[in-house]
Amino acid sequence: MTETADPGIFSQMKSGDSLDVLLSVTGENRSPGGDEPETIRVVTLGTLRRLDGGWVLEYTESDPEGNGSQKVVITLSGGRAVMERTGDFSTTMVFEKGRRFDGAYRTPWGDLAMGIYTVQVNFSFGADQAWLRLVYQVDIQGRFTAMHDLTLRLAPND
Repeated sequence: MTETADPGIFSQMKSGDSLDVLLSVTGENRSPGGDEPETIRVVTLGTLRRLDGGWVLEYTESDPEGNGSQKVVITLSGGRAVMERTGDFSTTMVFEKGRRFDGAYRTPWGDLAMGIYTVQVNFSFGADQAWLRLVYQVDIQGRFTAMHDLTLRLAPND
């Protein structure tokens, strides 16, 4: 994971400090044989908390079709990101560049085997924004389903 810092609000945070943030989440998914990627954009509020040696980002993601919401917690430390999603569709995913993670995708109809292979994990700071970018391959039940490029942009919510 690349972590850079410029002077600004994020670099002034100490362990235990938290900050309300405005998140812009952009996900681009490319399925096998698909000509154009599917792009999803969500704007929501969250909290960024500084830890000794890392960060925790928490936010709620609402389904644009009104089918409920999911709490998302992303822990960033030591060159990896761990994303935990709770709700009707829940999972834990571990992102480490060049490594595979095997887990489960839980749905109301049962669990599916899920594999993640991470291509890129970057967490960077600017003076008044931070970015998390995850690029990864997903397979469900042993079959490649899509390449994902997920970018989260965080800005203080004053």
